[in-house]
Amino acid sequence: MIDVDYIRNNINSNLKGSGVRLAVIDTGIDHHHPYLPRPIYELDVRDNALDGNYSEDERGHGTHVIGIITNNYK
Repeated sequence: MIDVDYIRNNINSNLKGSGVRLAVIDTGIDHHHPYLPRPIYELDVRDNALDGNYSEDERGHGTHVIGIITNNYK
């Protein structure tokens, strides 16, 4: 499904991840964290309804998860 063998065999090639989109469903993110990639698009859904607010979570799990996925540490 995700062709892990191809990735493993080509790990040192020029795979940049360009054009990749991802979604993280979690506690929210720290929108001001300097290492998170831009742009950030967010949809806040609580209790199965859109409430129009942002999921700001300055120290939560969501920021940690998106940081690992994007590996954008400078």
